[in-house]
Amino acid sequence: MRILGLDISLNSTGMCLYAPGLPVMGAATGKDGNNIRWETFQLEDYVFQEMFLNSQVPKWQRWSVTLKEMFGIMSAGEGHLKVWIEDYSYGSSGQATISQAEIGGIIRHELITLGKSVLTLHVVSPSLLKKFVTGKGTSPKDLMLKEVYKRWKMDLSSHNLADAFSLVKFGEAFYKCSSYADLTKDQRQIIEKYEADAVKFVQG
Repeated sequence: MRILGLDISLNSTGMCLYAPGLPVMGAATGKDGNNIRWETFQLEDYVFQEMFLNSQVPKWQRWSVTLKEMFGIMSAGEGHLKVWIEDYSYGSSGQATISQAEIGGIIRHELITLGKSVLTLHVVSPSLLKKFVTGKGTSPKDLMLKEVYKRWKMDLSSHNLADAFSLVKFGEAFYKCSSYADLTKDQRQIIEKYEADAVKFVQG
């Protein structure tokens, strides 16, 4: 089983793939002029990728690049894929919220189109993910980054990667992977609540 966490936005995206047994790969970086910059690296059984897209690039082009890189990391390893994404932040407003809804809808459509035989898609609310990692559903992003290091000793350089990794850890707990025994009582209760609740968006 593989677990993929996606923290996707129009200008910067973090992805984390948990794929035990994946051959060790070296770190790589690249860029396309001033428009696209990306970095890929592996820590233990986790493959990370982060992209930065110039906001001056047309939105449709940024969507295309994001989908291409998403499908690329999804191809690593073997076994059924469990994909975890954050739900929309319904308390937000403004133009950025519209853009986030657009890319979020495209990602959901593309993943669902692949079908249940390829993957299972899960959505978790931002507040529940924060509570799972930090113990508080309103924690700032800086605290998420610190808690990822404190809890799992993953020294990540950005909020995008920390959020993607946190989604993977949530997925590991949900599917009772080896790390489940290391969960705190509060974390187990959060997973149990997620299992019991009517999830807003689950395919599979």
